[in-house]
Amino acid sequence: MRKGKRSHFNIGPESKIKLDKAIDLCDEVQNLREAIHQYYIKSETHPHYAERALNYLRRYFFLLVVSQYIQEVLMSEEKREETITLSGWLESRYELQFLEKNLALQ
Repeated sequence: MRKGKRSHFNIGPESKIKLDKAIDLCDEVQNLREAIHQYYIKSETHPHYAERALNYLRRYFFLLVVSQYIQEVLMSEEKREETITLSGWLESRYELQFLEKNLALQ
């Protein structure tokens, strides 16, 4: 394990709840969670839909990461001299690269 780095990615339930609510509010255009599920089901009989489902899953993953960043960094009551940027926060969360590279539908 790298010193000073987190060893796992823990999405707080509040971040997921807020993201899912935002997705639900936008579902007149498209509900991302439903799209993942629909294309996953279609991919069982039409494999070319698997890539589309995985792309939607990747979008959901990144939205979840940004939601957690907002909760953990921007809305934190902890006083910091300098706000950590999203890219800086992502760099310190080495496990995110692993999770993103290993996203799978199953």
